[in-house]
Amino acid sequence: MVNIMLSRKNKSGFSLYEMLVVLSIVAIMLSFAIPAVTHQLLVRNNEETTMQFESVLKNAQEEALRRGVAITICAANYNVNDVLYNCLGTNDWSEGILSYIDLNNANSYDSGERLQSLRFTQGVTISGNESALYVNPNGQFYDNDVDDSWTFDLSQTRFGTTINTKIKLNNMGYVSTCKVGDSGC
Repeated sequence: MVNIMLSRKNKSGFSLYEMLVVLSIVAIMLSFAIPAVTHQLLVRNNEETTMQFESVLKNAQEEALRRGVAITICAANYNVNDVLYNCLGTNDWSEGILSYIDLNNANSYDSGERLQSLRFTQGVTISGNESALYVNPNGQFYDNDVDDSWTFDLSQTRFGTTINTKIKLNNMGYVSTCKVGDSGC
């Protein structure tokens, strides 16, 4: 009997049952952590898309002031090969955003006129109340109507979760954002 007890004491390692218990505990902990991490990733991606959209608007305003010319900002249209083609002409800004100087006054984008373009990732939907905005040489935004403010609705879906953000722009270039569902949004 003593020999059996001594031989068990000298063995090191974990039994199969101990390993299963530990793995079960780890699996339970991960089941709580993974949804929180994926939600946080979506929030960060949404904030990044919002900042990129805002940076194109700010860059267009700065270039209009610096160059003393009008700048056009529109919903970008990319072709099948992900090459910028022209302005989309609709209120759907989901493909991307384009800012350009209309050098030949053709009221359309031609290659060589681009200041900045940005293609959004899949899962991003952006709609606005205009298909194009303009920045005059004084840095003020305007459109073809008499609006002095614009709203863009950004919706981003990943991992089965959706976050909706409103991007508001006034004619002086002030941008404010809020998450849909927050008070005051």
